[in-house]
Amino acid sequence: MDVILNDTIVGEASEERISRVLSEFINGDADSFITVSCEHGFIQAAKRKDGSFFLEYRDTSEGDHWVCSQGNLSPGQLAFAFKSYFLANRSWVQQFSWEPMDWKSSDHSEHHSELKIWHMAVLLAVVLAWLVWSIVTTYA
Repeated sequence: MDVILNDTIVGEASEERISRVLSEFINGDADSFITVSCEHGFIQAAKRKDGSFFLEYRDTSEGDHWVCSQGNLSPGQLAFAFKSYFLANRSWVQQFSWEPMDWKSSDHSEHHSELKIWHMAVLLAVVLAWLVWSIVTTYA
C-alpha cells in the first residue's frame, strides 16, 4: 500500500505517514491530490481551487468506482476515511453518501475536471510499477 501526494510516491502507507501527508495535502495548494493505493484499489481526495475537498474510491474493478456525493468534506472526515481505509475498516464507506463514478456520462462531467486525467495516469503507473516489481521479486 503506497501513499502518493500529487505525482510523488511518498512511501509505504502507515498511520503516521498518512497523517503527515494528509496534513500536507490539507494545508497545501489547491488543485492537488492525495492517494492511498493497494493492489485492489485506492482512496483518493482532491483539493478544488476553492479549497473544498472531493473524495473518491475504487475497489477491484472500474465498475466499482465511487465518488462522494457530499459537498465540502472536512479535514476530520478525510482523516477518518483515509485511516479507516488503511486499517481495512469499511465503516468509512457507511459514513458518506456515494454515487457510482460514470466516466462516460455527461452528468458527471464536473467530476472529470475536478480530478485531472493525469492524476489517474500517475496512479495507474504506480500500480503497474508495483505489480511488475512484485512479479520480478517473486519469481527472481
